[in-house]
Amino acid sequence: MKRICFIGDSITEGHSDNARLGWVGRLAQSLPSDFGIYNLGVSAQTLAQFHARAKIECGSRLDDYEHKGIVLGAGLNDLCKFDGDVARTSIEVIQSTLHELLDDLMEVAPLITVGPFPIAEEFNPFFSASLQANTYFSNTFIKEVDQLYAESCKARNIPYLSMVDALLNSDYMESLRENDGIHPKGEGYQIAAGLIQHWGAWQALSSTPTINSFTRK
Repeated sequence: MKRICFIGDSITEGHSDNARLGWVGRLAQSLPSDFGIYNLGVSAQTLAQFHARAKIECGSRLDDYEHKGIVLGAGLNDLCKFDGDVARTSIEVIQSTLHELLDDLMEVAPLITVGPFPIAEEFNPFFSASLQANTYFSNTFIKEVDQLYAESCKARNIPYLSMVDALLNSDYMESLRENDGIHPKGEGYQIAAGLIQHWGAWQALSSTPTINSFTRK
C-alpha cells in the first residue's frame, strides 16, 4: 500500500466540480484500490497557511508508512492584488515561505510540485468572500511566479510541473469561462489531470511500492 497526500487550495480541493473529484480525484481513479489518497486542499488558503499545517497533516498520515509521497499544488491566493495595484503577498514573502514549505515537506516524504493554474482575466475583479474585497489576477504575474516556483524546486531537486501555458492553450480556459473564471468545471479538471497523469514525476511517485519506496529516517 502507498499513501499520497495532496496539499493546496480550492483548485486542489476541486471547487466547482459537480462530480466532486477535481484533478486529485481524477488522478486517484487510475490508481490501485489499496492506495491511500488524502486531498488536503483548503479553499482560500495561502502558502503561509499551507506551511502552518502541511507538515503536521501530512506527517500524521504518512509517518508510519514506508511507501508514501506528497504532491504540492502551488495555488493562487498569494498572487492576487487589491485596488491600487497593491499586492496581497510580496514576491519576497512568497519566495521565503515557499522555501520553508518545501524544506518541511521534503522531511516527511518524496515531494513533487504542480504549479499554479491560469485564470480568465476578463472576470476581473474577483470578489473574495474571505477577504471581503475585490481582487485582481494577471496571467502574466502568474507566469512570473511560476518561474520562481520552478527555480526554487530545481534548487532542491524537487520535480516541478508548470501548468500555465499548457492550460492557457487548451479547452481549460473555456471551462473557466463557463464558471467563475478561477475554478473550472469538471471538464477543466479533467484536462489538468491529464497533463499531470502523463508527467514522469507523477508516474514515479504513484508507481507500485515495489518500484518506488521511501523509508523515513
